[in-house]
Amino acid sequence: MAEARFNYRISGLAVASDLALPGLEETAFAQPAAVAIHAASVPESLGADPADCGPSWEIVGERFLLRIPGLARFQLTAGREIAYQPETGIPATELAIFLVGTVFGILLHQRDHIALHASAVLVGDKAVLFCGPSGAGKSTLAAALGKAGYPLITDDVCAISLEPGTGATIHPDGRQLKLWAQ
Repeated sequence: MAEARFNYRISGLAVASDLALPGLEETAFAQPAAVAIHAASVPESLGADPADCGPSWEIVGERFLLRIPGLARFQLTAGREIAYQPETGIPATELAIFLVGTVFGILLHQRDHIALHASAVLVGDKAVLFCGPSGAGKSTLAAALGKAGYPLITDDVCAISLEPGTGATIHPDGRQLKLWAQ
């Protein structure tokens, strides 16, 4: 496994990656990383009898295989590890957007989190979430509320965990606001 050179906070998790992930702010953390992202040999298939599968994915035990034809394969293990293998001729840097979006959303699911396409700000002691399709204005609204004094919790992907007795927890993120030039 390649040595992690970049550290991030994604959906409340300390993440060590051997690949730079643009749009995330690098951070330092004292505890060991909860998630490792690294280049590795990723199989074409997880075996002959997956527990569940679709045209581009398979699940076997705690492993999830995602194939993006012409780009890469990703293997996620137990919500703790993401191994990636670009297709021949594809630079690893092309994978970053998938790693912090779809692939990390799958990892959150492995950790029993709910992942929403949403931005969230803190209002008092509560989180207010803005959900919607790309371009709907979630980040713009979060940025405007941030300027008005409401702290940003997360942008683009909102991870929620449900804990018995404590309710829902929204996990803060290290993503930069995704704002369009317009």
